[in-house]
Amino acid sequence: MKALRHRQGLLLGIAVLLLALWWLRAPLAEHMLPRSATERLLVQAEAALAHGRLSADDGSGALQRFHAVLARDPDRAAARAGLEQVARAALVRAEQRLADADQAAALALLEVARAAGAPGAQVDALLQRVHSRQSSEAVLMHLLDVARRAQAQGNLDGGSDSALAQFNEILERDPGNVLALAGRDGVLAGLLAQAQARLAVGDSASALAVIERVNAVAPRHLGLPATRAALAQHLGDLPAQAALHRAAVAAALQRGQLDAAQSVFDALPDVQPDDPLLRREIASAWARRAIVEAVRGRTRASQSARQHLTALAGDTEQRGLIVLLDARAQHWQLRRVGEPVERQWAVLFAALQGDGQAAAISSQRHCFEQALAAIALARAATCLEALAALAPRADADQADRTRLARVYLGVAEERLGRGDIEEARQAAYGAQLWNPGDAGLAPLFVRLGQLAR
Repeated sequence: MKALRHRQGLLLGIAVLLLALWWLRAPLAEHMLPRSATERLLVQAEAALAHGRLSADDGSGALQRFHAVLARDPDRAAARAGLEQVARAALVRAEQRLADADQAAALALLEVARAAGAPGAQVDALLQRVHSRQSSEAVLMHLLDVARRAQAQGNLDGGSDSALAQFNEILERDPGNVLALAGRDGVLAGLLAQAQARLAVGDSASALAVIERVNAVAPRHLGLPATRAALAQHLGDLPAQAALHRAAVAAALQRGQLDAAQSVFDALPDVQPDDPLLRREIASAWARRAIVEAVRGRTRASQSARQHLTALAGDTEQRGLIVLLDARAQHWQLRRVGEPVERQWAVLFAALQGDGQAAAISSQRHCFEQALAAIALARAATCLEALAALAPRADADQADRTRLARVYLGVAEERLGRGDIEEARQAAYGAQLWNPGDAGLAPLFVRLGQLAR
């Protein structure tokens, strides 16, 4: 009996021991059979991935750990699957960083994705988007710097190099740009201050041109009501009549503020059909600007000027200007694309990049005088266009434009005398481009129309 109880106790002890051994099997196995270094690296890599630590300079990131596993055991499937997860996670995060405008972080994550074996096409496509965003931001910062310099120099409005034009271009590219919006508001406030100053000296036409320009850009500008009230008070509370608007257009054109002239012209549409000379002057000014901007290589500004000209092309005279404009723009495009055939063209294009402007102006002046004396009108026009391009804030000198237009008119008369209507018409368009107010233009176009019929 005693032996039986002893045996039962022994069996019970063995059972308890076996149960304990089963319960403690994992710790004992870890103690008695330690996990290999490869296994430990794999566990650490999976833990890093689970915590979102895709890469780390000290080697503790999931990318580095999975690569370390594969270096020890190239056939470890779990490590390859882990790298695929790292690549997918890095691409997703790179998209998020790009959406947050954090290009530096997006680039770093793309490096991680590439190192983890992400498809090259996916990485390259996202990389191109990052570089495009960086390039766009660089362009915007350059435009902002140029706009601020122009504003500091007092070049508020009047051409593609003005502060207002630069701020507007930034806002076309990035409509919500806070810095550009604030800068443009400051420029408009400065223009309204100029309008007040012109009113103070009795120049209501120039003041009206500035007011209409500001109204065209920002109709709700806070300074507009007060400036309009000052203008009304200056006029004795009488509404601005057509004559004042014509004077305002002329004043804006005289100052080289073509956008302001167009704004006044648009603000009084009933004047347009009854004033062909006014339409001709504005159209010719837009054509000249389109050509000059093409010379400078500013395609965007040139196209904008051409669009204005097209909108004004209500009759044969203006449509003829478009034909002439296209020919001149093509001429300058070929000059830029092709190798300069003469030293003066190399000098000109260097000056347009800011190097040797004085030498280029002297060269083009000499070219203009020689060509005009030889009645080589296409060459004279080219040199005058170049002169205008070298002085961004001004059109070609009025006296030079008048001289060139008079020679064009003489050629037109001579071609008419020979019965060559088409060449006479082209010469008439040249005269219109350079001096649309010439008294000889209107009768010349009448005769051309009669002969054509």
